[in-house]
Amino acid sequence: MRSTLRGILTLLFIFAVGMGLVALAWHLLGALGLFTGLLVVVGYLQFRILQKSNETSQAAQRAWLAPREFEIPNNFVNGNAEYTEIKLGIENVGNEPAIKTNEVLFATTLPLGDFRNREAVEQLILRHMKGGTCRNLALDPNGRAIFPDSIVGTLVGLTKEDTTLALAVPRTHFALVGGCLIYETLGEKHYSEVCIVLEPFKGGWRSTYCITHNGAN
Repeated sequence: MRSTLRGILTLLFIFAVGMGLVALAWHLLGALGLFTGLLVVVGYLQFRILQKSNETSQAAQRAWLAPREFEIPNNFVNGNAEYTEIKLGIENVGNEPAIKTNEVLFATTLPLGDFRNREAVEQLILRHMKGGTCRNLALDPNGRAIFPDSIVGTLVGLTKEDTTLALAVPRTHFALVGGCLIYETLGEKHYSEVCIVLEPFKGGWRSTYCITHNGAN
């Protein structure tokens, strides 16, 4: 929505500048200058419209990877505090395969009081990624391909100590999976951010997305 509004405002600005140049051309060069100025403005507007149309078409055709809900680990269901493998779903909701996928993921715990604290969540993720960001991570030349309309799973390990924290009663911490999915589509690198917690809910568990680190490009 914001990018669309930005595009419209940009075109309006270009149009306003163009009309100013046309008026200047009329003042300096008369009718011939006016005609030439109009051709320049119309030509540039056509170029920008075609460029935007091409970008929209590419966005509709490319792959888009989206992190999906966890499969709730058996030991969370049974309350067993042991090393845990959390299975994260990854879905390609686009129209092209995502290739060379690099799954940079970690599992940890987050204090309940920090769940709605954007800065605290971002700092936790930054710390576990050793200062890296999704934008500057590389593709994996040997990474798997994820095809349109398919959901694949990946396992992320949570230590016994962190599992104990997440299962403690009264609840003090969420189990959290964070990181990045980096992939190639239509010859370009893209990424999706991942941040999901396992939240106690009605006597069981559910996946809940974090307040931050859930964007994509």
